[in-house]
Amino acid sequence: MKNGFYIAFAIVFVLLNWLSIPSKAQRVGIELVNSFQSGAAFYGTPLVTSESIVIGSHDKYVYFFDHKGDLINKHKTGGFVHATAEQLNDGRVVIGSYDRCLYFFSPKGRFLDKLHIGGRIFTNVIESLDEQLVFGCNNSLVFLNPDTQEFVKRRTRNLLHGSIQLLSNGEIAIGSNSKAMYFLNSIGDVLRQYVADGWIIHSAPVELSNGLLVFGSYDRRLHFTTLKGEPVGKVKLGGKIHGTPAELSDDRIALGAFDGLVYFVSLNGKVLKTFETGGKVVSSPAVFNNGTLLIGSYDHNLYLLSSEGEELARFDTGGNIFSSPVILNDSTAFVATTSGKAFTLRLNSHNQ
Repeated sequence: MKNGFYIAFAIVFVLLNWLSIPSKAQRVGIELVNSFQSGAAFYGTPLVTSESIVIGSHDKYVYFFDHKGDLINKHKTGGFVHATAEQLNDGRVVIGSYDRCLYFFSPKGRFLDKLHIGGRIFTNVIESLDEQLVFGCNNSLVFLNPDTQEFVKRRTRNLLHGSIQLLSNGEIAIGSNSKAMYFLNSIGDVLRQYVADGWIIHSAPVELSNGLLVFGSYDRRLHFTTLKGEPVGKVKLGGKIHGTPAELSDDRIALGAFDGLVYFVSLNGKVLKTFETGGKVVSSPAVFNNGTLLIGSYDHNLYLLSSEGEELARFDTGGNIFSSPVILNDSTAFVATTSGKAFTLRLNSHNQ
């Protein structure tokens, strides 16, 4: 009888200890390192340089933070700053504003110059292979010579509100409100266009490891094309796609949609897994080297997910997340919200 008691006690003891061991999701945490409150919403994705984090706000400022999230500089423009900043090959940071000007800064935020373009600038800026600066401005694509400051505009049918991308073949691709993904050469000639059934806004074409391009549209489809923009296939999801897909290390694609789901899709277009958030997913995922990813939702949460689509941790930002999170190093990230708040976060043990 006594032996039976001890055996039962031992079994209960082992069970209790087993149940108390935290799961993988519980072992991972997101810790607040720093926060900052601006005067209006953040929409653009932060730019990470070796010296700073750069992001514009609808309070008309461009902000510069160090990698700990402390403000080191800011500059007021004459309009909303909706675009995403870029760093040029010479180290300068460039960003456009709704005041119809393009602004140039040092990496730590020292104002260098501005150039009046004559239209609201929504998009990021790229450097083409012949070192021209290319960006969208209202319903025109602008080609700017940074040495002479001379520029030409190539008109399109509707607003160029997408994310501009320099492809590995030297061509330029950008989506628009005309439902087309335009493919252009470095002097602005439209070589071809791929037409979807909905706007292509902010979803930049991503070059996959299998040689194809993938991007999303407001027609609720994920589109696959060749590097030349020739159609290969498409997969219908449950909501409009605003953000840029990301390829993970295990040959799958992750992206969010307006139906509040994060989708995990194979490279041949098969939906493998979904993860449900509590609001629409507008931002693009940021991917760590170990395959885990960060993605924001309009339910105010920033989610850390495994490449298999399992939740590891979440952080409540208190505001809608439109801007995409960025990774500073293997354990630190930065994210901004439409409530005007920006957070520097540390991910503890996310690679366990």
